[in-house]
Amino acid sequence: MLNKLKKFVTFSILLILLASCAPTDDTKKDIEQSLDQIKSSVKINDWQQASKEVDSLNKKYDKHLWKMQMLGEENSYEQMKIEIEQLRAAIEDETKSNITKEVATIRAYLNNIFRSN
Repeated sequence: MLNKLKKFVTFSILLILLASCAPTDDTKKDIEQSLDQIKSSVKINDWQQASKEVDSLNKKYDKHLWKMQMLGEENSYEQMKIEIEQLRAAIEDETKSNITKEVATIRAYLNNIFRSN
């Protein structure tokens, strides 16, 4: 009886760990939502809101970095961080063409990281 309980507890713990580590579409969607908000803010020239959204994007990146490290190549998630900083600079300069380019580049890295999911 005790042996069955140990197996059950071990199995339950493993199941919980696997479920929490499983990459979900939520991670990708969470980051994409910030990118969409940035594009919307830039479209109406709301630079302050766009700047806040970059801060939010950066926090989401940091929050989900461990998943991206497990899924993607080092170059992809490291370059994504650089692109986020370049996006921040483009928003500060209020250059829409660079913002569009940076958002597209971040999406490409994001798709590369989550390509199998």
